Amino acid sequence: MMNLRGQRFLRRLRMRARLGLAPAVALQVGCYRYVPADLAAVPVGGHIRVVVSSTAAQQLQQTYGVAGTVLDGRLAARDGDVLTLFVPSVPLGTHALYQEVPVAAADVVSVDMRKVDAFRTGALAVAGAAAATVIAAGALKGATGGTGSGTGGGPTESVRPWTVRVTIPVP
Repeated sequence: MMNLRGQRFLRRLRMRARLGLAPAVALQVGCYRYVPADLAAVPVGGHIRVVVSSTAAQQLQQTYGVAGTVLDGRLAARDGDVLTLFVPSVPLGTHALYQEVPVAAADVVSVDMRKVDAFRTGALAVAGAAAATVIAAGALKGATGGTGSGTGGGPTESVRPWTVRVTIPVP
C-alpha cells in the first residue's frame, strides 16, 4: 500500500521522464528538410546534399578519403564544370574537421538543397515552450513553505532544492 505522497513522487518521476524525451523528439523534428534542386540554381555557400556516381565515389574515396556516394555539406565554389564542396571528413564528437572536395558536374547524379521547413520550426518552438512551461510550473509548485513554527513570522525556507534537469541526447 502506497501513501499519497509516494503516489505524487511517482507521478513527478514519470513527468520528468517524459520531459527528458521532449528534447530528443524536438531534435528529430528539426527545422529544415532537403528538396530537389537544379545544380545551376544552387547558390555558392548553400547547404546541399549531392549524390555522385559510383565511379566518382571510388575516386573521391581514394583521393580524399570521403566514403559513400552522398556528400552532405556546402557549395564552396563553382568553377566551370567543377564544383568545390565543403564536406565533413573527420568527425570529432559533435563537431568535425572539414575539407574542400572538387566534384565534376558530370559526376553529379542529383542535388538536394536544404530549406527551412516552417511547420517543423513551429513544432520545435511549441515543444520547447511547452517543456519550459512544465518545468517552470513544476519548479514553482510547492517549492517554498513556512518555518514550521506556526507563527508565520519567520523567513520562508526552501522545501526542496531547485533543480532543472535537461537530457541531451548524443548522436
